[in-house]
Amino acid sequence: DEPDGRCEYCGEIGCNGECREGSGEGGNSGNDTPTKPQLQALTLTNNLTINNSINIALRSTHSRMIQAITNINRAGFSIVFTIGNTDGRLAISLWNTKTDSVTVILRSDFANLSQSMQSAIVVHEMLHLNICALFSDNMQTVDPAVLNFISSWRGYYGGIGDPNSFDRASHEYMAQHLLGDIKSMLEEV
Repeated sequence: DEPDGRCEYCGEIGCNGECREGSGEGGNSGNDTPTKPQLQALTLTNNLTINNSINIALRSTHSRMIQAITNINRAGFSIVFTIGNTDGRLAISLWNTKTDSVTVILRSDFANLSQSMQSAIVVHEMLHLNICALFSDNMQTVDPAVLNFISSWRGYYGGIGDPNSFDRASHEYMAQHLLGDIKSMLEEV
């Protein structure tokens, strides 16, 4: 357990590792997959329809969503979903690396999109945030395969000096490695 009493796997206070499948005392039965972690610091919009769509996508029990939420919690990110100007994109995630706060801006007509499209957008942004979490200062380990991939593509797109390089590299990573997982998550939700 963490010092504030939160479970190190799901972030719930008082869980004591019971979120892990087959867990008993201490929660370690050899199965390291938490069942349904919740985001520790999440602020939703003031639109109930949009919030419902966000929550539907976040309830996915797919291993990639569990991994994303677990990594986001371990990185200490606070996430705020809001509606605003996305410069023509479906959504934008803005990560403040100094405060580890993330603002996910959804385009103004988000509520008018189909449930499938809304879920796809939320899943996409959560996978971006998972990659960001792997690069945060609070993470003790980084998946070497992800680190090597992103680092090599950052160089291709102009290196660290290019503010869009991480965005482009993470999109490329998702395109090359996560399409099957994204499809499965969308089928689930």
